[in-house]
Amino acid sequence: MEKFDITIIGGGESGYSAASQAADLGAKVCLIEKENLGGTFLNSGVFALRKILTTLGFYPSSYSSKDLAEPNFELDVKTAIEKANQLKQAYSENWEINLKEKGVHIETGEGCFAGPKKVEIKTPNQTDLISTEKIVLATGSETKHPETIPFDGKTICPLENLGELQELPEKILIVDGGAYGAEAASLIKILGSKPFLCEQNSRILDDEGSEIMDFYEEQVRKKRLKIILNKKIVSIYKRDGEIDVSLDGGIKFPVSKIFFGGVRAPCSKALNIGTSDIRLGEHEEILVDEKMETSLPGVFAIGSVTRQKRIAHRNFEEAKVAVYNCLGKSRSLKQDKIPSIIYSDPQFASIGCHFENAHHKGFRALGGDAIIEGPDENGALIQKGLFKLTIDKETKKMLGAQIVAQNASDIIPVLHLAIKKGLTLKDLSNLSFGAMESIEPIIKASRKILTDLKTSR
Repeated sequence: MEKFDITIIGGGESGYSAASQAADLGAKVCLIEKENLGGTFLNSGVFALRKILTTLGFYPSSYSSKDLAEPNFELDVKTAIEKANQLKQAYSENWEINLKEKGVHIETGEGCFAGPKKVEIKTPNQTDLISTEKIVLATGSETKHPETIPFDGKTICPLENLGELQELPEKILIVDGGAYGAEAASLIKILGSKPFLCEQNSRILDDEGSEIMDFYEEQVRKKRLKIILNKKIVSIYKRDGEIDVSLDGGIKFPVSKIFFGGVRAPCSKALNIGTSDIRLGEHEEILVDEKMETSLPGVFAIGSVTRQKRIAHRNFEEAKVAVYNCLGKSRSLKQDKIPSIIYSDPQFASIGCHFENAHHKGFRALGGDAIIEGPDENGALIQKGLFKLTIDKETKKMLGAQIVAQNASDIIPVLHLAIKKGLTLKDLSNLSFGAMESIEPIIKASRKILTDLKTSR
């Protein structure tokens, strides 16, 4: 029986990150995945499609603060989708090559917990048993189909099936997709379809501040993307290749295809942990502590199998924390130091806590904001973005930031570092951006907020 230091079940973004980091730290690692590496992150096609559209000049680059330039050629939708499918396959293959070069042993099959320090690998032909010091469960989650919705896999599908589009329907409805749905809707709109974004909640993101969300939703609507909030689907009726949708309040409209985000169901049942000492939550999620360890010592869980939000930076940080603890190096997950980014048009990014919830975390906070300006089509300066900062009233250190801007993903890493290093508002205002154009809004906003605070005294 082969023995490993760490065995990871699940080859999505979380599992891949854990395997890569563990190998870098010198561990002998086994990664078990039943399909292609990449999970929902790669195989849904949203990530690959965004990369393709950015390369072709149809999507705002995360490396430029310039607005999206209108391309001087027509977008070939079929070619873009084909290229995206090729790209996601290439990424999956590159992930595998990268792990193998690091010495990670990759097994294709279904991984199952077989007791402390033991994992089964099931394939159609046989079942193998491996020995391992530590186990990391990273099997992800899947869309939970509402019982009242007739999923057929063709016209009504889970949101992760977006990458399977072979042609572009005229109208697409995305239901309860949250951040992931907002990004998908932006891509669909650029491809040429008319997207509708419908949420049961009163916000696209219900855990961010109301003012910044008002602005974000307003900017998204300006991109001709229809947002319908605080509404549930009442009925769906298929007819002549279209779907008649009825929402609360008598709202009715036809669409060609529906993608559901909705509730995610953790993929924990196939792990065979029901009779173990690993505790599950009411939604079958695996419960973990701040070290990402389950109730059974030596067994860890990361990613959306723990029912946490699917955020790329969070997946990486959870993997890092789990791996370090597997190797005896104590680490805890710092929730407020994980950035969140929506690669929509415009982008939204946040880190830490915002002013409206800072007091719940024991802070006396001060908040301030500054607009991000840019030229309109006639060269006149108009508001293109909003930058909000939350600082500790006593120390003036940064507690959090929220940004709506075309290049929000460029700005947030600097603020991430500022929070980690404990920088104050004055430190931010004294930064020198030089060639780093993305830092300019931070400096301008910090100086404005400092001035506003002095004036208000």
